Amino acid sequence: MTPVLRRTWAPCGATPTFAVRARSHEKVSGIGALVVSPRRHRITLALALYPRLNIRGPQVLRFLRHLARHVRGPVILVWDRGNPHKHHLVRAWLATHPRWEIVWFPPYAPELNPVELLWSYLKYGRLANFAPDTVDEIRSHVGRERRRLGRRPQFLRSFFRHSALPFRVQSRTLLTHLSLIEACGLQESPRHLIRDRDRVYGERFSYQARTLAIREAVTAPRSPWQNAYAERVIGSIRRECLDHVVVIGERHLMGILAEYVDYYNRTRTLIVDQGRTRATERAAAKPGQGGGGATRRWAPSRIPPESCVSRSDE
Repeated sequence: MTPVLRRTWAPCGATPTFAVRARSHEKVSGIGALVVSPRRHRITLALALYPRLNIRGPQVLRFLRHLARHVRGPVILVWDRGNPHKHHLVRAWLATHPRWEIVWFPPYAPELNPVELLWSYLKYGRLANFAPDTVDEIRSHVGRERRRLGRRPQFLRSFFRHSALPFRVQSRTLLTHLSLIEACGLQESPRHLIRDRDRVYGERFSYQARTLAIREAVTAPRSPWQNAYAERVIGSIRRECLDHVVVIGERHLMGILAEYVDYYNRTRTLIVDQGRTRATERAAAKPGQGGGGATRRWAPSRIPPESCVSRSDE
Protein backbone atom coordinates (compact mmCIF):
# COMPACT_ATOMS: atom_id res chain seq x y z
CA MET A 1 0.00 0.00 0.00
CA THR A 2 3.04 2.28 0.21
CA PRO A 3 3.06 4.54 -2.87
CA VAL A 4 5.95 4.91 -5.27
CA LEU A 5 7.24 8.47 -4.83
CA ARG A 6 8.36 10.35 -7.92
CA ARG A 7 9.11 13.96 -8.67
CA THR A 8 6.11 16.11 -9.42
CA TRP A 9 4.99 19.73 -9.70
CA ALA A 10 4.20 21.87 -6.64
CA PRO A 11 4.13 25.57 -5.69
CA CYS A 12 7.45 27.05 -4.64
CA GLY A 13 8.13 26.38 -0.98
CA ALA A 14 5.28 23.88 -0.61
CA THR A 15 6.46 20.27 -0.58
CA PRO A 16 3.67 17.90 -1.68
CA THR A 17 2.67 15.33 0.93
CA PHE A 18 0.62 12.14 0.82
CA ALA A 19 -1.42 10.61 3.62
CA VAL A 20 -0.58 6.90 3.86
CA ARG A 21 -2.07 4.23 6.09
CA ALA A 22 1.10 3.05 7.78
CA ARG A 23 -0.62 0.15 9.54
CA SER A 24 -1.70 -1.48 6.29
CA HIS A 25 0.69 -3.99 4.73
CA GLU A 26 -1.67 -5.33 2.10
CA LYS A 27 -0.58 -5.66 -1.51
CA VAL A 28 -1.74 -6.65 -4.95
CA SER A 29 0.37 -8.95 -7.13
CA GLY A 30 -0.02 -9.10 -10.89
CA ILE A 31 0.94 -11.27 -13.82
CA GLY A 32 0.67 -10.09 -17.41
CA ALA A 33 1.48 -10.95 -20.99
CA LEU A 34 1.62 -9.18 -24.34
CA VAL A 35 -0.14 -11.36 -26.92
CA VAL A 36 1.03 -10.74 -30.50
CA SER A 37 -0.82 -12.02 -33.56
CA PRO A 38 1.19 -14.15 -36.06
CA ARG A 39 1.57 -11.28 -38.53
CA ARG A 40 2.11 -8.68 -35.78
CA HIS A 41 -0.97 -6.72 -36.79
CA ARG A 42 -2.59 -6.94 -33.35
CA ILE A 43 -1.15 -6.75 -29.82
CA THR A 44 -3.32 -7.51 -26.80
CA LEU A 45 -2.59 -7.01 -23.11
CA ALA A 46 -3.57 -9.87 -20.78
CA LEU A 47 -3.42 -8.95 -17.10
CA ALA A 48 -4.48 -10.77 -13.92
CA LEU A 49 -4.38 -9.33 -10.39
CA TYR A 50 -4.20 -11.32 -7.14
CA PRO A 51 -4.91 -9.28 -3.97
CA ARG A 52 -3.03 -10.27 -0.81
CA LEU A 53 -1.18 -13.07 -2.63
CA ASN A 54 2.25 -13.71 -4.09
CA ILE A 55 2.64 -15.07 -7.61
CA ARG A 56 3.29 -18.79 -7.29
CA GLY A 57 2.94 -21.80 -9.53
CA PRO A 58 -0.87 -22.16 -9.15
CA GLN A 59 -1.42 -18.53 -10.12
CA VAL A 60 0.79 -18.91 -13.20
CA LEU A 61 -1.05 -22.10 -14.17
CA ARG A 62 -4.41 -20.36 -13.85
CA PHE A 63 -3.17 -17.51 -16.05
CA LEU A 64 -1.88 -19.92 -18.72
CA ARG A 65 -5.21 -21.74 -18.81
CA HIS A 66 -6.95 -18.42 -19.29
CA LEU A 67 -4.66 -17.61 -22.22
CA ALA A 68 -5.18 -21.06 -23.73
CA ARG A 69 -8.94 -20.49 -23.84
CA HIS A 70 -8.57 -17.20 -25.74
CA VAL A 71 -5.50 -17.79 -27.93
CA ARG A 72 -6.01 -20.34 -30.68
CA GLY A 73 -3.37 -22.17 -32.68
CA PRO A 74 0.33 -22.59 -31.93
CA VAL A 75 1.84 -20.32 -29.27
CA ILE A 76 5.43 -19.22 -28.65
CA LEU A 77 5.72 -18.36 -24.96
CA VAL A 78 8.74 -16.15 -24.21
CA TRP A 79 9.37 -15.52 -20.52
CA ASP A 80 12.09 -15.29 -17.89
CA ARG A 81 13.44 -17.95 -15.58
CA GLY A 82 11.50 -17.00 -12.46
CA ASN A 83 10.72 -19.75 -9.98
CA PRO A 84 6.93 -19.59 -10.56
CA HIS A 85 7.54 -20.22 -14.28
CA LYS A 86 9.46 -23.40 -13.44
CA HIS A 87 6.91 -24.75 -10.96
CA HIS A 88 6.13 -28.44 -11.33
CA LEU A 89 2.45 -27.70 -12.01
CA VAL A 90 3.39 -25.35 -14.83
CA ARG A 91 5.87 -27.81 -16.33
CA ALA A 92 3.33 -30.63 -16.20
CA TRP A 93 0.67 -28.51 -17.93
CA LEU A 94 3.05 -27.39 -20.68
CA ALA A 95 4.15 -30.98 -21.26
CA THR A 96 0.55 -31.94 -22.09
CA HIS A 97 0.09 -29.00 -24.49
CA PRO A 98 2.59 -29.41 -27.34
CA ARG A 99 1.20 -26.43 -29.25
CA TRP A 100 2.91 -24.22 -26.66
CA GLU A 101 6.61 -23.73 -27.36
CA ILE A 102 8.72 -22.26 -24.55
CA VAL A 103 11.56 -19.83 -25.21
CA TRP A 104 13.56 -18.82 -22.13
CA PHE A 105 15.18 -15.45 -21.69
CA PRO A 106 18.85 -15.49 -20.69
CA PRO A 107 19.49 -15.12 -16.95
CA TYR A 108 19.46 -11.55 -15.62
CA ALA A 109 18.26 -9.99 -18.88
CA PRO A 110 15.24 -7.81 -18.04
CA GLU A 111 16.11 -5.52 -20.94
CA LEU A 112 14.93 -8.25 -23.32
CA ASN A 113 11.48 -8.55 -21.76
CA PRO A 114 8.86 -6.06 -23.07
CA VAL A 115 6.62 -6.89 -20.11
CA GLU A 116 9.24 -5.39 -17.79
CA LEU A 117 8.81 -2.09 -19.62
CA LEU A 118 5.05 -2.46 -19.15
CA TRP A 119 5.46 -2.86 -15.38
CA SER A 120 7.82 0.12 -15.24
CA TYR A 121 5.35 2.24 -17.20
CA LEU A 122 2.50 1.36 -14.84
CA LYS A 123 4.41 1.47 -11.58
CA TYR A 124 6.67 4.47 -12.09
CA GLY A 125 4.48 6.33 -14.57
CA ARG A 126 0.73 5.96 -14.22
CA LEU A 127 0.67 4.78 -10.58
CA ALA A 128 3.42 7.03 -9.25
CA ASN A 129 2.44 9.13 -6.20
CA PHE A 130 -0.76 7.12 -5.92
CA ALA A 131 -1.76 6.55 -2.28
CA PRO A 132 -4.71 4.12 -2.14
CA ASP A 133 -6.64 3.36 1.01
CA THR A 134 -7.89 -0.11 0.10
CA VAL A 135 -6.92 -3.02 -2.13
CA ASP A 136 -10.08 -2.58 -4.17
CA GLU A 137 -8.98 0.94 -5.04
CA ILE A 138 -5.75 -0.43 -6.46
CA ARG A 139 -7.60 -3.02 -8.52
CA SER A 140 -10.01 -0.49 -9.96
CA HIS A 141 -7.22 1.93 -10.82
CA VAL A 142 -5.12 -0.77 -12.52
CA GLY A 143 -8.22 -1.97 -14.37
CA ARG A 144 -8.76 1.52 -15.80
CA GLU A 145 -5.15 1.64 -16.93
CA ARG A 146 -5.50 -1.76 -18.60
CA ARG A 147 -8.54 -0.60 -20.55
CA ARG A 148 -6.72 2.58 -21.46
CA LEU A 149 -3.78 0.61 -22.87
CA GLY A 150 -6.19 -1.64 -24.75
CA ARG A 151 -7.52 1.41 -26.61
CA ARG A 152 -3.99 2.59 -27.45
CA PRO A 153 -2.07 -0.24 -29.14
CA GLN A 154 0.79 2.13 -30.02
CA PHE A 155 1.80 2.04 -26.35
CA LEU A 156 1.95 -1.76 -26.43
CA ARG A 157 4.04 -1.67 -29.61
CA SER A 158 6.44 0.78 -28.00
CA PHE A 159 7.33 -1.78 -25.32
CA PHE A 160 8.65 -4.10 -28.04
CA ARG A 161 10.32 -1.27 -29.94
CA HIS A 162 12.27 -0.05 -26.90
CA SER A 163 13.29 -3.49 -25.66
CA ALA A 164 16.37 -5.39 -26.80
CA LEU A 165 14.30 -8.42 -27.81
CA PRO A 166 15.10 -9.65 -31.38
CA PHE A 167 11.40 -9.68 -32.13
CA ARG A 168 11.90 -10.17 -35.87
CA VAL A 169 13.66 -13.49 -35.28
CA GLN A 170 10.80 -14.80 -33.18
CA SER A 171 8.27 -13.67 -35.72
CA ARG A 172 10.30 -15.33 -38.45
CA THR A 173 10.10 -18.61 -36.54
CA LEU A 174 6.34 -18.29 -36.28
CA LEU A 175 5.92 -17.43 -39.96
CA THR A 176 8.14 -20.40 -40.90
CA HIS A 177 5.76 -22.66 -38.99
CA LEU A 178 2.68 -21.14 -40.66
CA SER A 179 4.29 -21.37 -44.11
CA LEU A 180 4.44 -25.16 -43.72
CA ILE A 181 0.65 -25.31 -43.36
CA GLU A 182 0.08 -22.87 -46.22
CA ALA A 183 2.50 -24.66 -48.56
CA CYS A 184 1.60 -28.26 -47.84
CA GLY A 185 -2.04 -27.92 -46.87
CA LEU A 186 -3.99 -30.18 -44.57
CA GLN A 187 -5.37 -32.72 -47.07
CA GLU A 188 -2.58 -33.64 -49.52
CA SER A 189 0.68 -33.23 -47.66
CA PRO A 190 3.98 -34.72 -48.91
CA ARG A 191 5.54 -37.73 -47.25
CA HIS A 192 9.03 -36.24 -46.82
CA LEU A 193 10.50 -32.77 -46.28
CA ILE A 194 14.14 -31.80 -46.81
CA ARG A 195 15.41 -28.88 -44.72
CA ASP A 196 18.61 -27.48 -43.28
CA ARG A 197 19.53 -26.91 -39.63
CA ASP A 198 18.54 -23.27 -39.31
CA ARG A 199 17.28 -22.19 -35.89
CA VAL A 200 13.93 -21.09 -37.27
CA TYR A 201 12.97 -24.77 -37.48
CA GLY A 202 12.20 -25.33 -33.82
CA GLU A 203 10.38 -28.03 -31.95
CA ARG A 204 7.03 -26.53 -32.88
CA PHE A 205 7.87 -26.79 -36.58
CA SER A 206 8.80 -30.45 -36.16
CA TYR A 207 5.60 -31.04 -34.19
CA GLN A 208 3.52 -29.55 -36.99
CA ALA A 209 5.36 -31.71 -39.54
CA ARG A 210 4.54 -34.81 -37.50
CA THR A 211 0.92 -33.65 -37.28
CA LEU A 212 0.79 -33.54 -41.09
CA ALA A 213 2.43 -37.00 -41.28
CA ILE A 214 5.59 -35.56 -42.86
CA ARG A 215 8.98 -37.14 -42.23
CA GLU A 216 11.79 -34.59 -41.97
CA ALA A 217 15.14 -35.19 -43.67
CA VAL A 218 17.67 -32.83 -42.10
CA THR A 219 20.78 -32.07 -44.13
CA ALA A 220 24.27 -32.23 -42.71
CA PRO A 221 25.77 -29.03 -41.24
CA ARG A 222 27.13 -26.63 -43.86
CA SER A 223 26.07 -28.87 -46.72
CA PRO A 224 23.88 -26.80 -49.07
CA TRP A 225 24.43 -29.27 -51.92
CA GLN A 226 22.25 -31.78 -50.06
CA ASN A 227 19.29 -29.42 -50.59
CA ALA A 228 20.15 -28.52 -54.16
CA TYR A 229 16.66 -27.72 -55.45
CA ALA A 230 15.83 -25.17 -52.75
CA GLU A 231 19.31 -23.64 -52.87
CA ARG A 232 19.09 -23.26 -56.64
CA VAL A 233 15.70 -21.54 -56.45
CA ILE A 234 16.83 -19.18 -53.68
CA GLY A 235 19.98 -18.33 -55.64
CA SER A 236 17.99 -17.61 -58.80
CA ILE A 237 15.56 -15.37 -56.93
CA ARG A 238 18.40 -13.40 -55.39
CA ARG A 239 20.57 -13.01 -58.50
CA GLU A 240 17.81 -12.42 -61.07
CA CYS A 241 15.21 -10.56 -58.99
CA LEU A 242 15.91 -9.19 -55.51
CA ASP A 243 19.41 -7.89 -56.27
CA HIS A 244 17.90 -5.51 -58.83
CA VAL A 245 14.97 -4.00 -56.88
CA VAL A 246 14.45 -2.00 -53.69
CA VAL A 247 11.78 -3.60 -51.50
CA ILE A 248 9.70 -1.12 -49.52
CA GLY A 249 7.41 -3.48 -47.63
CA GLU A 250 6.07 -6.99 -47.17
CA ARG A 251 3.20 -6.49 -49.62
CA HIS A 252 5.61 -5.10 -52.21
CA LEU A 253 7.91 -8.10 -51.73
CA MET A 254 5.06 -10.60 -52.12
CA GLY A 255 3.97 -8.92 -55.35
CA ILE A 256 7.51 -9.03 -56.76
CA LEU A 257 7.91 -12.71 -55.87
CA ALA A 258 4.54 -13.57 -57.41
CA GLU A 259 5.55 -11.91 -60.69
CA TYR A 260 8.93 -13.65 -60.61
CA VAL A 261 7.32 -17.07 -60.07
CA ASP A 262 5.12 -16.45 -63.10
CA TYR A 263 8.17 -15.39 -65.13
CA TYR A 264 10.20 -18.37 -63.90
CA ASN A 265 7.55 -20.94 -64.76
CA ARG A 266 6.63 -19.49 -68.17
CA THR A 267 8.96 -17.07 -69.94
CA ARG A 268 12.24 -18.15 -68.40
CA THR A 269 11.52 -21.84 -68.93
CA LEU A 270 10.71 -21.20 -72.61
CA ILE A 271 13.97 -19.30 -73.16
CA VAL A 272 16.02 -22.03 -71.49
CA ASP A 273 14.29 -24.77 -73.48
CA GLN A 274 14.99 -22.96 -76.75
CA GLY A 275 18.65 -22.55 -75.85
CA ARG A 276 18.97 -26.22 -74.92
CA THR A 277 17.27 -27.27 -78.14
CA ARG A 278 19.76 -25.31 -80.24
CA ALA A 279 22.64 -26.76 -78.23
CA THR A 280 21.30 -30.28 -78.75
CA GLU A 281 20.94 -29.72 -82.51
CA ARG A 282 24.54 -28.49 -82.75
CA ALA A 283 25.77 -31.51 -80.79
CA ALA A 284 23.79 -33.87 -83.03
CA ALA A 285 25.23 -32.21 -86.19
CA LYS A 286 28.78 -33.03 -85.09
CA PRO A 287 28.88 -36.79 -84.42
CA GLY A 288 32.65 -36.73 -83.97
CA GLN A 289 32.45 -34.53 -80.93
CA GLY A 290 30.75 -34.62 -77.59
CA GLY A 291 30.48 -38.40 -77.14
CA GLY A 292 29.50 -39.50 -80.67
CA GLY A 293 26.53 -37.15 -81.12
CA ALA A 294 24.50 -38.52 -78.19
CA THR A 295 21.61 -36.24 -77.23
CA ARG A 296 19.96 -35.60 -73.88
CA ARG A 297 16.38 -34.99 -72.90
CA TRP A 298 16.11 -31.87 -70.77
CA ALA A 299 13.29 -31.39 -68.25
CA PRO A 300 12.51 -27.75 -67.50
CA SER A 301 12.83 -26.64 -63.89
CA ARG A 302 9.86 -24.96 -62.26
CA ILE A 303 8.90 -23.33 -58.97
CA PRO A 304 5.84 -25.28 -57.85
CA PRO A 305 3.06 -23.26 -56.26
CA GLU A 306 3.09 -25.60 -53.26
CA SER A 307 6.70 -26.48 -52.64
CA CYS A 308 7.68 -28.39 -49.52
CA VAL A 309 11.41 -28.45 -50.08
CA SER A 310 12.39 -26.05 -47.33
CA ARG A 311 15.31 -23.71 -47.09
CA SER A 312 15.41 -20.89 -44.52
CA ASP A 313 16.21 -17.49 -45.89
CA GLU A 314 15.14 -13.86 -45.42
